[in-house]
Amino acid sequence: MSVHKTTHGYVVRWREGTKNRQRTVDRHADARRWDDETRRRRQLGTLATLNTDVVTLNDYAANTWAPTYRPLLATRTRQTYAHTYDDHIAPRLGHLGLHAMTPPVVAKWQAAVLPSGHEALVKARAVLSTILQSAAEAGLIPTNPVRSVRASRAPLKAEVRPLAPASVEALRSVLSDRGATLLSLCSRTPGFAPERPARCAGATS
Repeated sequence: MSVHKTTHGYVVRWREGTKNRQRTVDRHADARRWDDETRRRRQLGTLATLNTDVVTLNDYAANTWAPTYRPLLATRTRQTYAHTYDDHIAPRLGHLGLHAMTPPVVAKWQAAVLPSGHEALVKARAVLSTILQSAAEAGLIPTNPVRSVRASRAPLKAEVRPLAPASVEALRSVLSDRGATLLSLCSRTPGFAPERPARCAGATS
């Protein structure tokens, strides 16, 4: 029986018969209590009744998912997954048991990650969904809860609106010949090419 500090908290390890067991918790005090409990039950001969069915997300990701899927990923992808998990998943969800990963929990987590940026959230959702899908396929949870939570939409881009004819004429009178030509090109409606608004967005500013 022993307690070890890791990047995700504290791991308590003990041996039960011929099997090695472990449990990860956030706080050192909780790890010591769990270690004391395993020691007490061993002395009483009731170690086998200790509930080890609660597998945390950190436990599963580190001990089952990563060893299985790491060899299948490119080096850059592995690094991206690791950074994403450490930055956006482990701090809020890592200590929870797999069965605590319900759609409301995932939705609340998603809202907490969104301020870090939409791209960061998209990556974090992909990593979390991959891990939980693996757990679902292994029968550890009934379904992948990420699939039940609507993904946050990307922020809307600024819409380019063509100028009204009267505004075009008013600006044309104060622009150079080149500026007036660009203004005329960018304000033609309807029937302008789809790419023109993006190309001309800065032409009249």
